Amino acid sequence: MQIPHSQQVDIFSDDQRQLHYAELCNALYERELASLSQQKISNTSLLQRKIAGLRHHVKRAAYSLLQHQSPLQVDVHNASWQAKQAAKCMANNYVAQKTQQWFSSNIQIGCSIAVHVKQLTCEHIELDSIDKIELSSHRVHTNKFGWFNIDGEFAEDNHS
Repeated sequence: MQIPHSQQVDIFSDDQRQLHYAELCNALYERELASLSQQKISNTSLLQRKIAGLRHHVKRAAYSLLQHQSPLQVDVHNASWQAKQAAKCMANNYVAQKTQQWFSSNIQIGCSIAVHVKQLTCEHIELDSIDKIELSSHRVHTNKFGWFNIDGEFAEDNHS
């Protein structure tokens, strides 16, 4: 049986969603492979497991990023969230009590949070996600930046 031409999928079509998905997957692969190359992993089987799972995680992340409704725009070329930049870094408006109140009512694994990054004279805000919560010590661990107290201050990694 032959499929009518009108029902066949043209892999060379100019479908923006497919192009954005492919570009975003490439950007996520590049970022993760660069990160893996910098890690000191002495266990070969651990590295193999990370690489083996990469395909699944990249595809799922790309799909989720493109489906997510947000005031921020996804830059498909470098896999980052983009928004119009303010003249001054909004982290200067930080209030510890408000941050603690927000964490107390919104804390959950996978929650995206803004992290103020200051290096020399440059500062910016990056999104990170919570991957561990220690209610007993009132702190959270983020995927990239590590431990923070629930008032938003960086916490030394003295527990685990």
